[in-house]
Amino acid sequence: MYFPYLRGKQYEIIALKELLNEGLIGKSIVPIIEPIKETSQFTKLIECFASRKNLIAVIQNPEVGNFKQKEEKQRTLFNVSKGYMDALIMDNVADVTTLSKFKGHEFLSIFKRPDSTKYIVNLKNLELQPRYTLVPDDSRLKRELIEYEKVILRDNFIKQKRNADYLKVPKDEYGIPDEFFSDDHLYYKNDNYVGFSDYSIIGEEYLEAGFAPVAVAIHIVYFDKSDILRIKHFVSDSNDDINDPAGKFGEALKKLVEWYDRNSEFMYITEGLSQLLRHYYSGTYPGLGVVKKLSLMHHVQLINWYLEGKPE
Repeated sequence: MYFPYLRGKQYEIIALKELLNEGLIGKSIVPIIEPIKETSQFTKLIECFASRKNLIAVIQNPEVGNFKQKEEKQRTLFNVSKGYMDALIMDNVADVTTLSKFKGHEFLSIFKRPDSTKYIVNLKNLELQPRYTLVPDDSRLKRELIEYEKVILRDNFIKQKRNADYLKVPKDEYGIPDEFFSDDHLYYKNDNYVGFSDYSIIGEEYLEAGFAPVAVAIHIVYFDKSDILRIKHFVSDSNDDINDPAGKFGEALKKLVEWYDRNSEFMYITEGLSQLLRHYYSGTYPGLGVVKKLSLMHHVQLINWYLEGKPE
């Protein structure tokens, strides 16, 4: 199972909703959302997952965004016919009173730091058994949480300070920046995990708002011949100032299309990738938020294909 960890930004919500409505993700995909603000789009997303009986988890004690330190309000806001699973960041749950509210129903626990193991005793004292438990690749956490249904959590996206810096990443034979992304989908079961989780092509770092980039980068994951997941960075060339983002997008997209044309017979064409190709051939610029949405859709659908099988 794959548990994409997202922050509930608008383009992330729309990406998941479009994938679900088009039947492009199944039961193997369980999104985890750390909500950053109250929106009708988010409520509709939960309703959409509930109506299709697909599991989605909502973090009740977010560390970022407007809902930080507002757990009780947030828990009420998003209780849409209980169409989701509660999730708790255990690094922030130090008291038994908070945990006791989750007794008697399923929830997902998230351990991000090794010293959060001190809160395991509260789980045990209350006889709480999380349905799933996310843990980083840390030997202490894995040892302490041996009896739980563990999910490996990593930040696989190596985020650069500026988009132009992706041009410094080692390049393939055609000059496209390319690097390792993940092989957890290959080995998670052998390592005694029930699933794997990451922050997709966004990364763990959270920024409240974006800014006009000097360079435009499109991040696309793909399976190599060994089924290892790698990521290519298609970056614009005219990166002297913030002017003409549409032109910069066109430069980056041209590189993506040329790469796809060389490898189309080996590539699984996802909805996200298909829409990017259509923007190239129609000469349209959808905005950078949509570009991120389509790259995210591509990643999640690609993993769904790997776990559930490519449709005929």
